[in-house]
Amino acid sequence: MRRASIILCVALLIAGLAGGCATKNALEGTRMSLDKAKAAGAEKNAAYEYYMGEAYLGQAVYQAQQGDTKQAGIFNKQAADYSAKAMEMSKGGAK
Repeated sequence: MRRASIILCVALLIAGLAGGCATKNALEGTRMSLDKAKAAGAEKNAAYEYYMGEAYLGQAVYQAQQGDTKQAGIFNKQAADYSAKAMEMSKGGAK
């Protein structure tokens, strides 16, 4: 019984760490997307979308730091959506 408990704890720890890495990679991807949008002129040409993306990304990072990876993922998706829209509006995206 004790061995099964140890194995279960180790499995949960590994799953938790893997989820954290996925969240971190997603946040980095969104940050890169926002950086590309900024370079394409989104701050001027799509200011609302760009800054909403920045705001949602900030909330996603905060939630990830608090350990709420589910909410971090939700905010990150919203940030990525705004980033894509900003890129499109600043004529840096695919038409």
